[in-house]
Amino acid sequence: TGLGASGNPTYDLNAAVTVSTISDFQLPGDTDDGVIEYDSDNDIMYMVSSKISKAAKFSNWSTNTTTPDWTIPILGSQSMSIAGDYLFTIHGTNCKIYVYALSDGKFVGRIDPVGPIGWIDIPYGVRAFKRSNGEYVVLAEEDSKGKILVYRFSEFLPNVLPTVSITKPTDNQQITSVASIAVTA
Repeated sequence: TGLGASGNPTYDLNAAVTVSTISDFQLPGDTDDGVIEYDSDNDIMYMVSSKISKAAKFSNWSTNTTTPDWTIPILGSQSMSIAGDYLFTIHGTNCKIYVYALSDGKFVGRIDPVGPIGWIDIPYGVRAFKRSNGEYVVLAEEDSKGKILVYRFSEFLPNVLPTVSITKPTDNQQITSVASIAVTA
């Protein structure tokens, strides 16, 4: 219902709004509807179901709409994040990040991890941000050696293989894995 004096969210169950179950996102007998992210500036709810590998966009969410603008089958349904023009999803066992256009849900490209990888085991294990300079930063929680994978790019170029460079740490650094990915035409 707002923020407290320390800036922490406050909740009031009496003010909660209940939305009916969206049938495309629920298996019979299932009560888990997936991972959601709300774009409050544009009143759009994005939803990903990890059990049936679907994503959907719901415009005018505050009007309790349950009819999606689009619904798409997706790869990488363990976690999701929205940033700028893209929906980012991640596969739980291979850490590949799949990128879809927010406008129509079309697949744009994929970001592949470098080096040894583990599992993404939390619902919000990928977070993406678009910086003011247009650059995207994508972070992925990953269990192998307890690290965060960090990807940066300025523009997604479909059907272009990325140039990958791995920066070796100096002798006195304690870094286990560093990768920088630049996509070039």
